[in-house]
Amino acid sequence: MFPEIFVTVLPFITLPVTTRYFGLDEFGIIAMFSLCQLPFVVFQEFGVGYVMPAMWFDLNKSERRSFLSTLFWTSFGFTILSILLVTPLYKWVFALLANDSADVIISLYPWMVLSVFSQFLVPVYSNWIVMTERSKLFMKVKLLDLMISTGIMVFLIVYTQNVAFVIIGSCLVIVVLNVIRLLILLPHISFVFNQSYFRETIKVG
Repeated sequence: MFPEIFVTVLPFITLPVTTRYFGLDEFGIIAMFSLCQLPFVVFQEFGVGYVMPAMWFDLNKSERRSFLSTLFWTSFGFTILSILLVTPLYKWVFALLANDSADVIISLYPWMVLSVFSQFLVPVYSNWIVMTERSKLFMKVKLLDLMISTGIMVFLIVYTQNVAFVIIGSCLVIVVLNVIRLLILLPHISFVFNQSYFRETIKVG
């Protein structure tokens, strides 16, 4: 019960501190930075969130390892593809999405790419957590995520008062947490690529 309460309450505890140093403009830039990652997210989640609930319970333990591995490599490939497709157009896309905040977000594009690349396993990990009913594990990682990201954000807001540093810090936290998720998921995949699972993912997506 305590972790769930802590996850809910922590943002409200830190809000008075962060709003003292950052106004709507700075929080707007942070929100826009997240919004501008939408084109990548569309590729990363292509098919994965639909095919796993549809097929998971029809597979045995060995097949599930192969299935997870195929989704892992599929999400990895689509993430690379999204970066290759968006990079030539990112200035135009971000100017369209972010308007007045575009200059700041464009200058931070390398950090966005690093963050996006590290998130390729998130759709697979998130659906695996749901399918295997690992609620305690989910809550532990969620609590760790919230504590680290909130702590880093509050520290950077108070001591730098620079929105670019806050975004960079958030990106680095995302990378670290996704490395942890990767280490959790690795023992459950077999690093094979099954073409039939891949075709089904594309079909469903």
